[in-house]
This record gives sequence, structure tokens and C-alpha cells, in this order.
Amino acid sequence: MSFPIKPADGAGWSIDAVASAEGVDIVLVFDLAGVPTQVALAMSRPESRAFAHAVLAAGGDATERTFTGGSSTRPGGK
Repeated sequence: MSFPIKPADGAGWSIDAVASAEGVDIVLVFDLAGVPTQVALAMSRPESRAFAHAVLAAGGDATERTFTGGSSTRPGGK
């Protein structure tokens, strides 16, 4: 069963994870120059987990940079 994520702000895109025989398909739906477009990324379960970890890491990094001033404000610049 899939549960697409649609942005609360009404943006024209969604993302969904759909089980497949080989693992998981990450399905992105968005408007491209006014044309509804769907892209499916077929992944094995380990690839899907690695993708999820990468998205979480990127989100955490973006949050840190947005709300704490980013790594450049730490002593020693690290």
C-alpha cells in the first residue's frame, strides 16, 4: 500500500514509495513546464535505505545551516 507525500503548501509535486518485486520504486510526480510528469526510481531494499539515509542527512544539514548558522560559525570553522 502506498502513501504519497504531498506538500501542505499546495506545491505541484508528490513523492511515494511503492513496493515492487525487486524492492521499492520511489515515484515522483510533478509538473514540468505545465506537463504532468512521473518518474520512478527502481531500487533494491538496500539502495532504498541508503537513499532514505541520504535524504535525512541532507535535511538535517539544511536544518542546521538554516537555524543554527551552519558549520562555518563553529569554533575553528569546522
